[in-house]
Amino acid sequence: MIFEDSFGRTFFEATNGCIGNRFIAENSEPVRYSQENSMNDILNTVLETRSERRKKRNRDALIKAAYSVVSRKGIDATTVHDITEEADVGLGTAYNYFRSKDDLILAAIEQSMDGLAQRIRVVTDTFEDPAQAFAYGSRTLMDTATTDQRWQWLMRRSEVIADAIIRCFGPYAMPDLERARIAGRYHFDSVGLIWRQAAWSIVGVSMAVCEGNQSVNDLTEAVANLLCMAGMDRSTAWEVARRDRPSLPPAAGDMTGRNPHVNSAR
Repeated sequence: MIFEDSFGRTFFEATNGCIGNRFIAENSEPVRYSQENSMNDILNTVLETRSERRKKRNRDALIKAAYSVVSRKGIDATTVHDITEEADVGLGTAYNYFRSKDDLILAAIEQSMDGLAQRIRVVTDTFEDPAQAFAYGSRTLMDTATTDQRWQWLMRRSEVIADAIIRCFGPYAMPDLERARIAGRYHFDSVGLIWRQAAWSIVGVSMAVCEGNQSVNDLTEAVANLLCMAGMDRSTAWEVARRDRPSLPPAAGDMTGRNPHVNSAR
């Protein structure tokens, strides 16, 4: 049997070659193990101590609180104290997980990026034309970057937001690009190179709009340019870029909190 005593110490015992149940005081249900479980599996579970579970809860609470506070007060007005008060943890606890307020807010924004990517996927899975998925996703990122003040703050560090976009959206965007290439809609050699170029272009165009050097009305052309970069001819790229854009599903656990997108292309 595997169990934890009142001091949080973990014990296990093998009886007649069979492993029993692991009981954890804070869980109402035991975790079942059978003879097929390897000793490595059991030891890995044992190593997940109360302390580690508490650390994960604290980190998750800080990220959620950071996004919530920033949404209300703005990034510049938000302090680490505001975030820890919202998360109901001690001030020093934040620095056990993040070096600075900026690092904490970046973690919150990156978590929201993954949520946004999943919402985009819900929409693009309904498209018959594989080329439309990349166009829709790229335009959604530009819309978000030019309307969400949290993303705009991150664009002060263009290399940071470009890297975040590459990492957070790449697992969704690159398969979309590859499917469109296989279908003969795009023509390129390296999907990784195309995605990196696209991510930096998205950041550059969004910065130009935010700084007043380009108009929001230029975003449709920017999408068409990206499709051309992926190997689509100009007239077809314009047609795809101008297609109606369905609204995103409501935000749930991704903490984005708003949907700045419209149903038709501007």
